Amino acid sequence: MANPSPPPLTALPLEIIHHVVQSFVDDLGRANNVTSLLTTSKQLHAIVLPKLYSSIHLRSLSQRLATDRLLRVSRALLLCPNVAHVSFEFFSLRHSEFTTPTEFRLAERHTFEAAVRQLARLKSFYWGPPKAEATNIQGLSIAVVDSVVGPLVAGLMSDKAHFERLELRNAMLPTLGGGLNVLRAALSFLQSIKTDAPATSGPGEVQTEAQAQRIKLTMSSVTNVDPCLVAGLVIGIAQPALGKLRPQESNAIEVHVTDAFVESVWGPRLDTDQVKKAIYELFEWDEASSDP
Repeated sequence: MANPSPPPLTALPLEIIHHVVQSFVDDLGRANNVTSLLTTSKQLHAIVLPKLYSSIHLRSLSQRLATDRLLRVSRALLLCPNVAHVSFEFFSLRHSEFTTPTEFRLAERHTFEAAVRQLARLKSFYWGPPKAEATNIQGLSIAVVDSVVGPLVAGLMSDKAHFERLELRNAMLPTLGGGLNVLRAALSFLQSIKTDAPATSGPGEVQTEAQAQRIKLTMSSVTNVDPCLVAGLVIGIAQPALGKLRPQESNAIEVHVTDAFVESVWGPRLDTDQVKKAIYELFEWDEASSDP
């Protein structure tokens, strides 16, 4: 009696199919033929194609999207583990703990964190409002609310040796726990794992290893920005509240901040003098006698 033929790949549980396909995609460049896999069946095509994306741009002009918008985006991102560039142009939503179930808020947080964490090849992450006419945007137009910064930072705290740039526009950093503090911890961690990467420079350019590999943080129209924490990012300090310190050039971050506020938009703006003063205070320098 002849042995029965093995079942087709598509007969396996969906989780197993995803693992098999991911292993196949990770080995691309060898003998694997991705075209044949894409044309095998509609089911395999739908599974394989997102895993080949290198860049994702999600955009919406509407501020009245479904309340589960970030959860949907996160689930879609989980299907694209090889993405290097992520761009969000939509308004996140600050859920009320009185009207939104705790289970939903936790599910959104954990799913978003997992989606960012699995992006081992991530190079850049952008989140800001849609690039549209001002008449299409109502109110203060906060795109990045404080509740999404925590899971974003937790997702970044993983092995991302190729990470280069984080850009947040129209953002509200958390006040509890220090939003910029946890953001700095994540970027300092990512910077530390890049120090062993070889430095590259263009024709006629001379760069040190730290300069060539330095992570760039860009923030604009952002609230709750502590000048002391910005100073710590610039000079590469992990915890600036430990007394007299010395700069760690390899962990320094290239920081670009415009239109930032120390607290709310109704309070004082962040300026260069505040950051400079914070640097002097961190190192106990005499401002009149030397420069940092």
